[in-house]
Amino acid sequence: MTNLNTSFTSFISAFKADNHFLDIIQNSILWQQSNVGPDKAYLFNHVYEFFNHNANRDQPDLNQALIYQLKNDFDSEASKEAMFPFTSFFNRKHKIICDSKELYFSLEKGSNVLAPTLIYVPLTGILLLVFTVRLSSECQDLKSLENLNYNLRVVANGSKATVITERNKHPKAQESENRLSKLLANITDFETSDNEYHWTINTILHWFTAELKNNIVNLSPARLQAFIYLNLKDEIEESEFDQAFFRLRRVYSDRYVPAKSLLERGDEVAQTFEKIYYGASVEGAVVLVKNDEGAFLSNYETTVVQRTIWTYLLAYHQ
Repeated sequence: MTNLNTSFTSFISAFKADNHFLDIIQNSILWQQSNVGPDKAYLFNHVYEFFNHNANRDQPDLNQALIYQLKNDFDSEASKEAMFPFTSFFNRKHKIICDSKELYFSLEKGSNVLAPTLIYVPLTGILLLVFTVRLSSECQDLKSLENLNYNLRVVANGSKATVITERNKHPKAQESENRLSKLLANITDFETSDNEYHWTINTILHWFTAELKNNIVNLSPARLQAFIYLNLKDEIEESEFDQAFFRLRRVYSDRYVPAKSLLERGDEVAQTFEKIYYGASVEGAVVLVKNDEGAFLSNYETTVVQRTIWTYLLAYHQ
């Protein structure tokens, strides 16, 4: 087993929005415009301008992106009620079961692009929903990451992975638990038992877009796009590395054994430094770091979050 220091996977779902979308989102009870964006000192100025141009502008430039994140200040009782599942349910540890193994993960929160984010470009009408999962510390290994990504990215009926979240069993929490069950009862794929909640990635996709559903068309109805970052803790043999790197950028499970001809590092792979590898395919992209415990590589996730992922989001939009 190859252990990881850290990893995350950002899933991306694409939609086509109609001409009324801006009016709807401006009156949203969930979403508010955000100034989150790439690092101002970023090498590629066009990436920074595309995502940051509309920050703090009263009249948006419709040729550039508009970015929205979930509200952190509730401006109404309706907003407070709508945000309750996020502030309660999304704080918990979740799991899927893959080959009899429990894979635990969390949903990312915060004030950067790893938190749930909407990116809308009026010029094209394209809307991207971005949200991020992170393996729990006891599951931070290469095989678990491959299998988590593979299972969560599929949202088509008949192939979706069931996610399990434990109910809070404390007597004082039952009122809150019942409230949560009631709020999510009509959301796709959400079910409640005495001890657990069962749901799928479609559950949160539909929750995030419920008030927008009449103004958007889903362009990712079967599978989500994935952007993956991982920092290896253990040494890894070259043959194992090549197979894992292939599976990660193609978002395949550990059961997939590619032919040797597919492992040749061609247009899908770039090695920018001795221990930093970039990979991209139609299905997704990956940034892999072989850590030598130096400060630069140990903190490379910050560079990825502030810079690299934004370039990928621009490319995916295009």
